[in-house]
Amino acid sequence: MYFVEHYGADLLNEALALRVLNGAGVDADHLQKLLEASVHRQIIIAKSEKDEPLASIAFAKISKYTLRLLAENHTHVLNPYEYREGKILYVVDGFFQKNNFQKSLALLLQQLKKYRLIAPCKKWTTEGLL
Repeated sequence: MYFVEHYGADLLNEALALRVLNGAGVDADHLQKLLEASVHRQIIIAKSEKDEPLASIAFAKISKYTLRLLAENHTHVLNPYEYREGKILYVVDGFFQKNNFQKSLALLLQQLKKYRLIAPCKKWTTEGLL
């Protein structure tokens, strides 16, 4: 597996293709987040040796102020200027193929080690993410 970094439109196309080819849908809010992340080249794609996409993570680089705002106001939607204002990586979208989750996650986390990574989740139980 390897890590891919392309230009924004390529990243958006690959992230959408990965979702569609694996039967996942994309709504308007989702598409807006992916589009904004691709404009700033903030999508990471993990690929196999056969050049097939295995996983994608879209993120925003937010500041401590924006993180605090998101924590206090769960309805806050990131503005375009907030996608590149800080050093904290805030995951806005992540997608992994079913059978390659652990391999893909290990590869992606190696690339993200130098950042503080925050992934919001709505509800966490002992069974996992709901």
